[in-house]
Amino acid sequence: MKIQFLFWIAFLLPHMKGQTPVPRNCYSSWEDLKRDIQSAEEADPTAGGVFEVCPGTIFNLALFLAPIAINGNNIVIRCGPNGSQKNDCSVVGGENHFILGGSGSGIRFLGMRFESAFRTAVIAGGDVDGDVTFDDCGWEGNGGDASLIISEPLGGQGMTVNVIGCSFDRNANIDSIIQNIRGTLILRRTIFSNNTAKYGTVSVSNGGSISFANTCFVGNGGSSGIGPSGTVVIDGNSILALNDRNYGEENTVDSSCRDIFFSSSGECEVFSGTECIETSTVMPTTIETLS
Repeated sequence: MKIQFLFWIAFLLPHMKGQTPVPRNCYSSWEDLKRDIQSAEEADPTAGGVFEVCPGTIFNLALFLAPIAINGNNIVIRCGPNGSQKNDCSVVGGENHFILGGSGSGIRFLGMRFESAFRTAVIAGGDVDGDVTFDDCGWEGNGGDASLIISEPLGGQGMTVNVIGCSFDRNANIDSIIQNIRGTLILRRTIFSNNTAKYGTVSVSNGGSISFANTCFVGNGGSSGIGPSGTVVIDGNSILALNDRNYGEENTVDSSCRDIFFSSSGECEVFSGTECIETSTVMPTTIETLS
């Protein structure tokens, strides 16, 4: 009887209210994560799956580990059981962290942090049929051309990139923090702070488009040295689809336009927000992990 009692106590304790259950399957090895994503895509490029990163994991790519390529549909990379930055999942160092390609759609990153890449942390290189969502993710201390670049490598129209409730902080990029070339960029409730880049914090070119709302730019700066610029720079072939309640403060640029600068016409459009709306906590996702 005593043995049975101890057995039930051992069984029930992890499931009692207030306890955080240990995930059945989560990743703390970069190579294991890469292998299983590749295996899932090879088995069925449309099925996808949820790949949960163990809370507190730091993937250190300083030893020149190769980035993870994602070309299939519905691949979800989630930090912890609820996909929150509070679970402390980071990819650190290396040239690139993730490279997206092909027509992969339904790709999602939840609560991940991308830090200290010295080329481009995330390359969204999919075509017009592809899409990816970054929800409650963070980019910090990255170098290279951009922290996030949207560009289809064969010169076609690029994928759709949704950046929701994310943060970009203290990145120092050559071109822009987000560089959108021929893609569709959607920003919501995202904060850019203390970044430096030559051609604007966000740049849109070559037929790209941007739609952004409730997004905040504070203390960003940079100088191209070749002419006027703005915090957001849009060329003559590209589209501003939405500018709603965005806010800017103490940004330094090469012109009197501290907000949205249209590089071909020289026109300036101001941000309409009167305060910085902070990112909100992501609600737990109901997606189940792979068994």
